[in-house]
Amino acid sequence: QEDPTRQAVQKQGERISARLLLYSLSRLRVAWIAVGVLAALLLSDAMLSPVALTAILVTGELYRAQLYHQRMGRLNEDVGNLVVQFQSRYPLNRSLVKTLQEAANVLPSGETRSAVESTLARLRMNMATDEAVKPLQSLPHPVMRQLAGLIAEVQDTNQDVFLETLRLLQEEVESKLDLRQQARQSLTLVRGTARILQVVLLVALVMVSILPAW
Repeated sequence: QEDPTRQAVQKQGERISARLLLYSLSRLRVAWIAVGVLAALLLSDAMLSPVALTAILVTGELYRAQLYHQRMGRLNEDVGNLVVQFQSRYPLNRSLVKTLQEAANVLPSGETRSAVESTLARLRMNMATDEAVKPLQSLPHPVMRQLAGLIAEVQDTNQDVFLETLRLLQEEVESKLDLRQQARQSLTLVRGTARILQVVLLVALVMVSILPAW
């Protein structure tokens, strides 16, 4: 007879695996198309089937766009943090592995930290630097590709030039972060204005329906 604790852990693992599977499927456009077509076939109605198909496809695209926006927002924050940490620690350590390890320790769990840890594992296996940074280069972020390119050439680059390039990269990151913050504030203002206009329009429509002669 299996230990109850082991059974509970196994069931929890199965639930987590199921959620991960559903999450992975929800990121695929073809999955949403399949669900929409299936719903349309089940309804088998000339009017409802197209509506259901359209609603599911639109919902899927909005959901996927939200996931992409969240992912890129997280990457922007983590990559910016990595650049700042690397630039501030490398001049003191003058060790690529130590600097990356200290920077990774500061990063939250996620794609960026996983890529840094994979790079560290490759470097500790004495893999060539340009090969070791491939996990960093695989992330869909231009600043990360720039940083990975710098790290790949660190052994063949004059240290003063390397540090100056790092400083310029950090300034670029900080400038982009400021612009994103300003854009976020402007977007918040626009959304607030849009909501106010929607409320005003709704009130006007209600008044018109109540008082047709108004």
